[in-house]
Amino acid sequence: MSNFNFPKGSEWRKWDLQIHVPGSKHADQYSTKKGNDVWEKFIEYIKNSDISVFGITDYYSVAGYETFRDKIKNIEELKNKQFFPCVELRLDINVNIDSEQLQCHLIFDSNYDINKIKDFLAHLPLKNKMPNGAVAYCTEDDITACGGYDKISITKEKLEESLKGSFGNDRPFLIAGVASGMGSNRAIANSNIKKELSDIFDDFCDLFFGCEENREYYLNESRYENKSLKAKAKPVVSISDCHTLEDCKNRLGKKYPVPNNEGKDLERYGFSWIKADPNFEGLRQIIFEPFDRVAFGFEKPELKRPYYLIDKVRFLDNTGQDNFSSDAIEINQNLVTIIGGKSTGKSLLLYYIAKTIDRKEVETRFADLSEASQYDFDKSADFNFEVVWSDGARMYLKNTEGSNGSDERKILYIPQNYLNRLSEENTGSRDTINKFVKDVLLQDETVRENYENNLTRIKGLTKLIPTNVADLYQIKQEIKEVEENIKKFGEENGIKTYIVQLKKEAEDIKSKSGLSNQEITDYEALLEKEKETTTSITVLSDDKKSLVSFKQNLMQQLESLEKLYNEQSSYLGNDEIKKEFTKEFAKIRQLKTDLLTATDVVIKFVNSSIVAYQKELEKIKNDLIPFMAKVKLQDELKKKNKAISDEQNKLNKIDLEKKKLESKADAEQVIVANQEGQEKGRDNKKFKFEYISGALENSFELPEAKQKAILFRKGIRQHVCEVLEGGQIAFEKREKKYGFRIS
Repeated sequence: MSNFNFPKGSEWRKWDLQIHVPGSKHADQYSTKKGNDVWEKFIEYIKNSDISVFGITDYYSVAGYETFRDKIKNIEELKNKQFFPCVELRLDINVNIDSEQLQCHLIFDSNYDINKIKDFLAHLPLKNKMPNGAVAYCTEDDITACGGYDKISITKEKLEESLKGSFGNDRPFLIAGVASGMGSNRAIANSNIKKELSDIFDDFCDLFFGCEENREYYLNESRYENKSLKAKAKPVVSISDCHTLEDCKNRLGKKYPVPNNEGKDLERYGFSWIKADPNFEGLRQIIFEPFDRVAFGFEKPELKRPYYLIDKVRFLDNTGQDNFSSDAIEINQNLVTIIGGKSTGKSLLLYYIAKTIDRKEVETRFADLSEASQYDFDKSADFNFEVVWSDGARMYLKNTEGSNGSDERKILYIPQNYLNRLSEENTGSRDTINKFVKDVLLQDETVRENYENNLTRIKGLTKLIPTNVADLYQIKQEIKEVEENIKKFGEENGIKTYIVQLKKEAEDIKSKSGLSNQEITDYEALLEKEKETTTSITVLSDDKKSLVSFKQNLMQQLESLEKLYNEQSSYLGNDEIKKEFTKEFAKIRQLKTDLLTATDVVIKFVNSSIVAYQKELEKIKNDLIPFMAKVKLQDELKKKNKAISDEQNKLNKIDLEKKKLESKADAEQVIVANQEGQEKGRDNKKFKFEYISGALENSFELPEAKQKAILFRKGIRQHVCEVLEGGQIAFEKREKKYGFRIS
């Protein structure tokens, strides 16, 4: 028998590590109709099951395993299945809410001497005593004398002692606890003592029988009650725990329902997927890799398209020189590592796999390397190489009769030292490296999907660049116009000073007017109200202009959206998808109508507000007439009030223009970057690339003598203004690049 029975390496298989057999020492519920052999029916279920590995379980004994082994020894269909002897025990500890004794399962290596396992059990003391007070052991006679299998238990301490005494450091067994259900290690929530006992038993076990819901808890290394102790991540596996032929029919290798306390069915599996060789050493691996070696679910994990998977390869060497064996080399669907000393054929094997599948890829890779030699075994007419894919297709290095996969399939091939050699050559090879890395990354479906989504997004954003650049220049022009308007209104502080002077002169006129103090108070209140109303009308008028402009921009954006919709619709090739797309996105037209209507409603509201304020202003002016009739020097006062009003309007307009200026750059944060040496006089503090960031309200300017570094010499606002106003060269470059001219 070969020592390489599983040349494909670790593969996902179904394992069921607890199934009871007919004639079990306890709770035997197997039965058939009169005249039928229960063992024959049981073995039939085992044969027809797609389970690869079974744990044949009995209570405090391996008798059931021995009987089963004897009955199947001549059954050819079961030669490729693995059966472990398993012993189910009860410990004298209870931690769960039902006060059930903890179940403890010993899974033994099937290649281990069964007589040594039996000897271990014969010397494993029970907690129970014989009727005469003597020590009782795990033998049929002693257990019967102690009241039967449902009355006995053992202590964890004696179990540990017996395992050590019988097997020393060999450890041909694994210890499994139960994560949920009867005899489980689920501690009472409000009992610290029970939790600590549970943690002790947890530490004693190698794995747990349970379901997917238990997996996260036992993989958590911080699960112990004593948080100063680090737990070991442990695997959880599902089992069928069959006790009847009906169980075998419904659970072996299947998904089945289990009702919970609320009467609802929970989904359970009578097996676990384990990625390992179907033997005891394979089982050990899940202890070392509990995250990656065990999976739940009905479908086989890591399913991949068969036309992407190489099943096996082989050399076809008829040269008579015995260079290569023609035996197939199996290939795993996941990561495969080829190891060996120098010049042992690692690269040679990869070379011929690659050349058989994608000759152009190999030629391209070697063309990138100036000093790389290729293998030449294929120069002989009697040499060939075969690649067999998981979909059954066969490829040959040289076309031959029987080839049914002659079309090349795409692969990535990396010759020995390929990346090193590329990196040592000229910088032009960087493009090759970048393409290579990208091709490797895009083999992952998730990465490829994200990449394609981002490409689509980039294309969309690229289309917006000309519009955004045009907007940038437009904003720049508007800022200049706003600043010019502000200059036309006059200097802000000068206007404020002049208003103060005018108000003083108006006060002098009012003091000579002949009005009473109360009349002067009422008169001034009306004047203040007149000023506020006039300001409101000015603001509303500006809002109206802004909304009209917004409506125009909105119409442009909606037209772009419709264009995008029509463009995407033209890309769709499937008529059903196109029909569904058209139906769902017909809402765009309604959206356009709704948005434009909403804008018109707001503009109408602004108009009505302006009319209301105008009526209010007219009433105020009428209320002022009686006061003005009493005032001496009326013409002078009117002139002063008008002058004050005019100057105040200038201030209002300056304030509005400032708000416009602020609205042109409304980012919450601006980051300013500089590279040392790009322009004379724009030095950094220390590094070649430096950055500062802040809000637009950050404003200051230091002399160069005090701060040499350009970034730290000015505030954010100054840097923004410098870019918008002084960076003419940069703007001109953008004008040339995008074909815009803003003058």
